[in-house]
Amino acid sequence: MSTAFNADEVFEMAEVIERNGAKFYREAAAKAANREVKEMFLSMASMEDGHLRTFQDMRKTLTEDEKAETVYDPYNEAAL
Repeated sequence: MSTAFNADEVFEMAEVIERNGAKFYREAAAKAANREVKEMFLSMASMEDGHLRTFQDMRKTLTEDEKAETVYDPYNEAAL
């Protein structure tokens, strides 16, 4: 069985991935002993922050149709 996601849900997932990536790189930077490695990780975290802003901006432009539920669930049974 496949799962269909609307555009809003896809952007939401992308934002979570970017936040997690930035957090990972910042934690790695905090543990790096080498200054160059630390700077590389911080640079990568900054890139993830940029990706996050891009996805957030793109998400703001979605129409109501692009945010609409893609699953017919009149009795709210999908969550079960």
